[in-house]
Amino acid sequence: MKQSIDKLRFNLNDQLQNWAQEKVLGIFIFTIVLVLLLLLYSAGYFAPYIPLTINLIVVMAIILSIILLQLNSKFIFSTAIFFWVLTILFMIFNIDVWAERAAIYSFETLIIGIILLVIEINFSSPGKQDE
Repeated sequence: MKQSIDKLRFNLNDQLQNWAQEKVLGIFIFTIVLVLLLLLYSAGYFAPYIPLTINLIVVMAIILSIILLQLNSKFIFSTAIFFWVLTILFMIFNIDVWAERAAIYSFETLIIGIILLVIEINFSSPGKQDE
């Protein structure tokens, strides 16, 4: 049992390292853009002209992850499920403000995931749809 767990962990670690090496430029750009957005948000730089909010930053992070990191709809739907679980946990502990935010993030992610799934289905080759 321990050997199979170690083998699985090694395999996942190897896959993650390969993915990170292939996407190192995308990861770098993604991180820089998110840090800049958070710094601009905290400084209130675009305050009167563009409402730069955390919701906008989350949506931009999801869209950038699709473009730069080439994440598929499965990962986006997994993120939506994560936000839903987070919403439930916040509601259990009566943290209503964060529960509301997590629910908003969940639905934003779900909508982006549905749009991405439609794009993936329409632009995939016919042989790939059967797999």
